[in-house]
Amino acid sequence: MDENSRLRKVVIEFDPACYEQLGMNRMFDAVKSIEFKQIIRLDFGEGIKVLIEEVEMKPGYQISDWELPAGVEILNVLKTDGNKYTILLKSNADVFMQKQMGLDWQQAKNLPEFAEAEKLFAEDFKFIPDPPIYIAEDRALFGFLGDKRSIDVMLNILRLIVDIKSIRFPREGMLQYDIMSTMTDKQREALTAAQKHGYYQYPRKISTEDLAEKLGLTKTTLIEHLRKAENALISDVIAGSN
Repeated sequence: MDENSRLRKVVIEFDPACYEQLGMNRMFDAVKSIEFKQIIRLDFGEGIKVLIEEVEMKPGYQISDWELPAGVEILNVLKTDGNKYTILLKSNADVFMQKQMGLDWQQAKNLPEFAEAEKLFAEDFKFIPDPPIYIAEDRALFGFLGDKRSIDVMLNILRLIVDIKSIRFPREGMLQYDIMSTMTDKQREALTAAQKHGYYQYPRKISTEDLAEKLGLTKTTLIEHLRKAENALISDVIAGSN
């Protein structure tokens, strides 16, 4: 296979400061995190996306409290589990860019970066969204698979819209992603501290209460962070063995 046509995994981290210029900063008054699950429709020509996402609301808030950006609407709530909602969401880039960024989608498509993307989309756009795709108040990650040309085109477009903090290409030759990158900062911090202080050794070298105190967390919050991090690790191991 030609090197340029081989699919590679890319994980991009955005600077959360870009939320303000995108008109998304108010969203985190009520929303804790948003995780992409599946693309149902992607129409680059019209700027339309229909997605399935899991939205976790902050305590005391419901999905109806989410102040949606212009051009974004919830078509249906597919599942509710406590403060987590699985939703069908539609995004209209034309409305979003006009209202939030003062840009016109049809004019934007005349920019070299967008024109190249539309041409590639019509030909053979090798672009596959792939976890982690996650945004929270303090972190934003976007992962996808693509060949060299598709990756270059996507990066050029993203640089017009957001400030990119880092670009990673996980393990060369493998399409697996870095499982630690899917965790929140708090989950990674809790898991790393637990391992460092012997929480997972037998017998344990530190109690849950003492570890929570070191991290400045309540015992309940620490356990929640660890369970979510442990679940991510276990799920990744099981998926990799199938």
